[in-house]
Order: sequence, then C-alpha cells, then structure tokens
Amino acid sequence: MKKFIVVLIAFLTLNNIYGQNTTSRLTIIKGGSVNFHFNSYTKLDNGIETGYNNWTNLQVYFIDTTNAGAINAGANWELYIKARTAQIDGDGGNSMPLDKVEYQVTTSSGTAISGWQQLTNSDLRIVSGGANPSNTENVYISYRVGASGTNDLLNEDAGYYYVDLIFTLDVSPGGVIP
Repeated sequence: MKKFIVVLIAFLTLNNIYGQNTTSRLTIIKGGSVNFHFNSYTKLDNGIETGYNNWTNLQVYFIDTTNAGAINAGANWELYIKARTAQIDGDGGNSMPLDKVEYQVTTSSGTAISGWQQLTNSDLRIVSGGANPSNTENVYISYRVGASGTNDLLNEDAGYYYVDLIFTLDVSPGGVIP
C-alpha cells in the first residue's frame, strides 16, 4: 500500500477589530496548503520534517491608544491555533489521528509556545503579545508529519489526507502562555 499525500490546508479566521481606540489585524504574509508527499518507505517510517520551516508567516498588527492617545502598555493580544476537525480526513473515507501533524512557532519579538506541538482540535494559545513600538508581530510556523518516532505512518491507510487549520486573534485575553 502506498500513501500518496498528506495535505495541510490553512484556513484562517481573520479578525479585524476596530474598537474605540484599538485596532488589530491578522494578515497572511506567506503560507497556504502544505503538501507532504510520502513516496518512500523511509518517509513513512521516519516522517517528513524538512522543507517546511517557517512555511506559514502571519503578521499581527495591534495598537491600543486608550491611554490619552499614547500606546497602552497594559494592552495584550493572543493568537490561537486549532484543527477544524477531530482527525485528519482521507479521500477514501478513512482518517488518521491529528497528532501525526506537528508544528513549531517562532516570532519576531513576542512570547511563543516553545518546541514542537501536536495538532489538536482545541484552541491552543501559540503567541501572546502586548503593545510594542512597532505595533506588529511576525509569527512563523513550521510543520512536520510523522516525525516524532511514536507517530509513524506505516500502519495508516493509503490515500490523500487533509486538515484545515484555524488561527484566531483574541485582543481581550487575560494571561500569558503557560
């Protein structure tokens, strides 16, 4: 049996929020579908983790001038990620667990979740930030599939798989990344 392609499609929730003195925006700078082609036994056994570094680049713009026109240092925002479904769907009606897909987040200056994280269908805070002089934060997301050693693809059905990701910007959070 062959596994042809595992596809990751980025579906974004873009929130432009204009409050009384607050403006925020989530912009896709670079990214889109990530296609993982498994065309060898080695890739099925070891996974794929090269070639997808900083594949998705999002930019968060945030400014809060409620403090008499000056940037409010106490203002904060958070960026979340989740899969739209509870599994990775296949074209033949088959599916595989979400934990086969992992991602890693880096930023230009904010606080990001560290290390490789397994994809889930629950909101996970990946970046938090506050007002800064540039008012923008670049967020870079890298992807890999089946590369953790315990989540290989050898016993999965062959086919074309896909999962949608949802990114949500929250501009009224109450904490920082644990």
